[in-house]
Amino acid sequence: MWKTKKNKVACWVTVLTLGLSLPAHAEDLSGELNRGRVTQLQEGQLAPFKGVLLSQPAAATLFGDLKFSQQECQLKLDEELRMNTANFRNQLDILALRLKIEEDKSAAMMKIKNERIGFLEKNYAPTPWYESGEFWLATGVTTGIVVTVAAGYALGQVPR
Repeated sequence: MWKTKKNKVACWVTVLTLGLSLPAHAEDLSGELNRGRVTQLQEGQLAPFKGVLLSQPAAATLFGDLKFSQQECQLKLDEELRMNTANFRNQLDILALRLKIEEDKSAAMMKIKNERIGFLEKNYAPTPWYESGEFWLATGVTTGIVVTVAAGYALGQVPR
């Protein structure tokens, strides 16, 4: 029986000790680990954390590359923008020239078609009755007959 009581007491002491202990606060290194840490090491000294060891010239090169990579990228973007702007402006000028050529061509074709329509209306429309040669021929012949008859009648009336 003694063993059972002893075990129970030990169990309760352990539970109370773990349950009542103050919460432990660990140092939050997530931000530091994401940013990275830099430290200097002397030859033969152990590294305080796991990571990549760079020599000072390699670190300087890496820092210089990081510092100037944004400027280099901006220069490349500016150059690309200038090239694309010039290319699109050139294409726009070509298309504007094509449009001008097509407009001139269309205007010239419309002028030719309108002249052709005017010519066809003038030459193939029926002539008015008072402008036809047959009308004037008939009028002349009729007038001649009437004048001849009138002259003959007038000569026939003279002796009386």
